[in-house]
Amino acid sequence: DVLVGDYADLVFALAVAADRSFLIALTSVSEGQGGDDSITGGDGGDLLVGGAGTNIAATTLTLGASSTGDVKLQGTAANPLVLNNTTQNIGTTSTRDVLIRGNVALTGTATQNLTANRNITVQAEQGTIAITGTDQTIQTNGISGGTMLFKGGVAANETVTVSASNKQLIQSLDSTLASGVRIEGGDGAGSSAVVLYTGTGQQTIQAGGNVSVRGGAGANSIGEIRTATGSQFIVSTTDMDVTAGTGSGAAARIVDTGALNQQVGEARRSGNFVFPYQTDNITVTAGADAVAEITAGGAQQVYVSGGKLQVQGGSGANALARIENGAATQQIGCIASFSSCLNAIGTLNLLAGTGSGATARITSAGQQNVAVNSAINLTGSAAAGGAASLTGTGQTFNSFANLTLTAGAGNGANVLVQSSAAQSGQFSSITLTGGGGAGATATAQINAATTQSISGSTTKLSGGAGDNSIAQMNAASAQSLSFGSTTLGGGAGANSYAQIASTGANQSINYSNLAMTGGLGAGSFTQIVAATTQNISGGNMTLTGGGTALAPVANTSATIQGNSQVISAGNLTLAGGNGAAGGGSDAVLRNLSGNQSVNASSVTLNGGAQFSTTGILNVSGGTQSVSGSNGILLTTIAGANNNTSVLIQNLAASKQTLTAASGGIGIINQGAGGVSVTSAGTQQL
Repeated sequence: DVLVGDYADLVFALAVAADRSFLIALTSVSEGQGGDDSITGGDGGDLLVGGAGTNIAATTLTLGASSTGDVKLQGTAANPLVLNNTTQNIGTTSTRDVLIRGNVALTGTATQNLTANRNITVQAEQGTIAITGTDQTIQTNGISGGTMLFKGGVAANETVTVSASNKQLIQSLDSTLASGVRIEGGDGAGSSAVVLYTGTGQQTIQAGGNVSVRGGAGANSIGEIRTATGSQFIVSTTDMDVTAGTGSGAAARIVDTGALNQQVGEARRSGNFVFPYQTDNITVTAGADAVAEITAGGAQQVYVSGGKLQVQGGSGANALARIENGAATQQIGCIASFSSCLNAIGTLNLLAGTGSGATARITSAGQQNVAVNSAINLTGSAAAGGAASLTGTGQTFNSFANLTLTAGAGNGANVLVQSSAAQSGQFSSITLTGGGGAGATATAQINAATTQSISGSTTKLSGGAGDNSIAQMNAASAQSLSFGSTTLGGGAGANSYAQIASTGANQSINYSNLAMTGGLGAGSFTQIVAATTQNISGGNMTLTGGGTALAPVANTSATIQGNSQVISAGNLTLAGGNGAAGGGSDAVLRNLSGNQSVNASSVTLNGGAQFSTTGILNVSGGTQSVSGSNGILLTTIAGANNNTSVLIQNLAASKQTLTAASGGIGIINQGAGGVSVTSAGTQQL
């Protein structure tokens, strides 16, 4: 059954073999009289419109079917289907499925609507599919678990392009059972699927199911959502994935190259109103030889409501996965509050891929704000260049998550959190572990180009197995740190040190307990250093030089060094190690200028076995004051070589004061090394 508007010409062709006639063309006789035409499949039946190179010339064209019927649009290489109308309605609210396949071009010069209750499937074959509108709406209205699929073909260059120039809305109901949206490259080379918006308004894709953007199996068969001129709003009620395909260059992208806003995922609220399409998880995964990315030229928000945001490099060389924006603010997650956000991100993973140079990164050329509740993990891989990074121009972590940076075994498999301006963050725990191995260097670093203010409970920095595989927390300007139990350990690789440094200004560190231990590799020292004033206070503090009696190691000292140094501790213990010729294994508090003040419940200095200095040293400038309320003890160990020393030393021509309210001051020499309390100025004990 076919229902059409008045004043229309219907042209049928007789198919002798089938013993029936087929409608091959419908044309309005007069635009004024027959310009609005509706063609509807009979009750329970489908409506099939096949390509014969002829347009259904109606100003307003509606193609529909019943709730148990489908609208099918098909074209071939020989007979493409071309429909060009001012207003174009493909499917209605009564239509079950809209199925568009083959070689098809649909154009709505004013308005274009594709509507179904279940599935909308668009797949190229024997040519391309182009769905083009000015104001474009593509939607499914049911909650039957259907899918909106836009997929490239199996042969080369069988592309699908969905584009709008003024308004673009692709949506299903806000329900976990509703249709998702899949945009997928095909199996043929260059058979891409692209949703494109060229207007200056907003490109909107919102789905009750998953939103999936995937590259295909064919070379350069990309899956892409793109605008260069408008803003972008892409959300889903369940999960979102941007996944590169198996084909070479089969990238997956959500891209806004303009200067307007991009939002991917939803987690916001405004008081009692919770924004629809709350997004559970987002993954961005590179392929064997293809990138996956979410990028914006302007401001960018990536929201997940309590679930996981994961960015993972691929299995091929240089298979990059990234989230990145231009000079404006980047918001990764939102801070849970009644006024603005339902949930922060639960877990943020940046995982390097298994391919050489297969990095994972989140980068902002502007301010970067990160809100995560449970865990932030940056993990390098065993592949060369398998790195992971989180970087911004100004960086704020509104989070009490566990922050874990684990460098990989591959050379250059670095992990990095870095701000090119100020950096601040609150964490539950902080763990930095260098990696590498034989012939491989991989570092773990948190760096700020200006000020750095970071807090965490358990904090651990460990050098790696590879040479130069450092673990470092560094600020080029003032550094303010507040930690719980804190451990710095040198690594097994040469020069694989662990360091906290303020290289350009003052340093303030609060801790509950602090342990610093030199490593087993030459040059694997541990160090806390400040360029100007240094104030460190907390509970028990232990510094231990590296090396062992059976395996002495050069340059494995544990050192705290600064200027106008104020050290406050519970029990303070310095223990020299087993150094080697050309480099000691010291345990030292060193003040380079200004006054030095060391206050502790007890002060214990134990000498090392060889090539070691254990001491509290005031190198130049102001006074030196050392106080141990329960005693001060300096001891060399039995059998120590004569190249060891234990000392409290004031090299400045100033006053040295040692105070032991109870327990006294003890100096015990059991070996060939020296032990002393000396001052180039006056001395008061």
